[in-house]
Amino acid sequence: MKLRHQISEGRSTSTIIETIDQVSNALLYIKEEDDIFNIIEDAIKKLLPNVYFLVSKLQPDDFNFRVIKHYGFDHYLNAITKIVGKDPTSIDFPLTNLSEEQQTSMKSRKLHHFSDGVYSFVNGLVNRTISKALEKLLGISEVCAMSFCVEKEYYGGIIFFLPSMCN
Repeated sequence: MKLRHQISEGRSTSTIIETIDQVSNALLYIKEEDDIFNIIEDAIKKLLPNVYFLVSKLQPDDFNFRVIKHYGFDHYLNAITKIVGKDPTSIDFPLTNLSEEQQTSMKSRKLHHFSDGVYSFVNGLVNRTISKALEKLLGISEVCAMSFCVEKEYYGGIIFFLPSMCN
């Protein structure tokens, strides 16, 4: 997969190992749930500096997830908000809207590739034309995600948006 290639391309093995070591050490001292998300966000920025990503978190109702962190979108956030019609960090994405394949993929904790890009990631919550416009605005060629699960219970995830220049 291109994401795995992106991790190794331009990154020395020692940088990757050093980052993994920093993450594992930081995880030992977690006091708050948000610390986990911050640690992972920092590591991804080091390993994949040219990739946009979102971090999502299951909401207290256990039925919706919401974007809680984003990287690479700062210059585009106003345009994205206008195109979508609302701030993406205020949108609840119902778990029940996920396809059976997406739910199975989440529970497996494996990297999931969204074959139809942003449109399949949001599972039709944003129409296809707007989804393709967002991909064009950001130069996105692929979308994939991985989940954070404990005993097959979802509590968050990371969505990667690979720019065309990364291919």
